Amino acid sequence: MGYYITLEDSTLVIPADRLDEAYAALCALNNHNTIKGGCRGDWRNNTHDNGPDERVWFSWMEWNYPEVHSSTEEILTALGFDVGINNDGSLCLYGYDNKIGDEAHFLDALAPFAISGTDEEPQVVWRGEDGAVWRQVVIDGRMVSQAGRLVFDPA
Repeated sequence: MGYYITLEDSTLVIPADRLDEAYAALCALNNHNTIKGGCRGDWRNNTHDNGPDERVWFSWMEWNYPEVHSSTEEILTALGFDVGINNDGSLCLYGYDNKIGDEAHFLDALAPFAISGTDEEPQVVWRGEDGAVWRQVVIDGRMVSQAGRLVFDPA
């Protein structure tokens, strides 16, 4: 089971000159075990954040993903994102269609490095399998989640 989500739209771009910093931030997440979504049963009541532990991992990721993936692009692809590298070397998110996991933590970590591919703030817009919509938008270098709602224009 699980709750399926789809990335409906994204203007989030990581400039080429910030990809190494973004990679370091994504790797640093691995030290925070208490936010990880997957674990072996013998770890369930453990609450330490003192470095990677093979008993706990982020959804869809290896417990030691910084040793396995050597770039921002590789980590995001392993999470299930469709990503692309633009002609200028910048990275853009353009797709995700899978069960919800721990991707929000990784987007939070990317927020300080994100720029937009448009005149608006960088954002990703999501749709859940039940029709729910929400977006995550970068405001002042932080990722902010906003719920969406259906509005009909008057006739």
